[in-house]
Amino acid sequence: DFKDLIAACPRIEKLRVLDTRELHTIVVSNPHLKFFGGNLSCSNGKIRIESAEFDSLEFSFTKYVCKVEITSATTVRELTVGNANNQEALMHLINKFPLLEKLIIHDCSRLQNLHISQPNLASLVLMDCTVVQLIRLTTPKLKSLEYKGQHTNFEGIEDLEELEFVLLYLEPVDMDTYWWYKWIRDILKSCARSKHLSVICNSQKVIIIPEYLKHLVSITDMEHLELEIKTLDATFKEVTDELISILPDLKTLSLTLGSTTKYFQIRIDEDGDLSAEEEVHNPKPNRRVSILRSMISKQIGE
Repeated sequence: DFKDLIAACPRIEKLRVLDTRELHTIVVSNPHLKFFGGNLSCSNGKIRIESAEFDSLEFSFTKYVCKVEITSATTVRELTVGNANNQEALMHLINKFPLLEKLIIHDCSRLQNLHISQPNLASLVLMDCTVVQLIRLTTPKLKSLEYKGQHTNFEGIEDLEELEFVLLYLEPVDMDTYWWYKWIRDILKSCARSKHLSVICNSQKVIIIPEYLKHLVSITDMEHLELEIKTLDATFKEVTDELISILPDLKTLSLTLGSTTKYFQIRIDEDGDLSAEEEVHNPKPNRRVSILRSMISKQIGE
């Protein structure tokens, strides 16, 4: 049977099961196994993994989150979970692994709230997730946060002292002007400590109105900003002038309006005033490696 098959391969380190429809109970006992991945289709199934060196899990569920038992849960550092639409079951699964350093959640579409509480988590990716009300983070060591989904609210980002990189990719959303500017103000403020913030808004209904930007409160510490808006209702100069007026510590800006992207270095002139100087010869600064961008590229076949 399946257990005997795995036992016959005592030095296997990575195992992925693509079709588990005939396996209601999966038992893997292997001293050297480090990774297990599976597409789990059963609603009342059970997975038991026994390995002293186990550190990485990848699950994709069809409908229900089945029972998972890991004998060495404290050795697991990376967890990927997909299609887990039962909020309580999803949180129960994540909390089984108290020492996670990397967590990826994808294709979870029926979540009301999501509270991630992991003391050692350094990287969090939420892709194609619908979180209706709030994402709350209690992750003091988080360095990278990436989110792709519909508009939602975040709580706790402003307390993340080690945060370096934030990427927010908003799917098409029907949001009026007031709520858009309130949301972008809150995001700029809460992510000010991060070294790099990317906001990509994939909606024709969201526009940048320069005179609205000037009413946002000045936000210090923000150094690198990438902003991508699908509409073109203002000039680059109008938008950059207003952005640097509210972000006095900004050093680099990547701005996309419509289908055009421009890169700017923020300079201080002789009078001490800030100005945005377009980078023509070396227009594309080095980007931090993004897990989310890689996942999106695979989705569209790039």
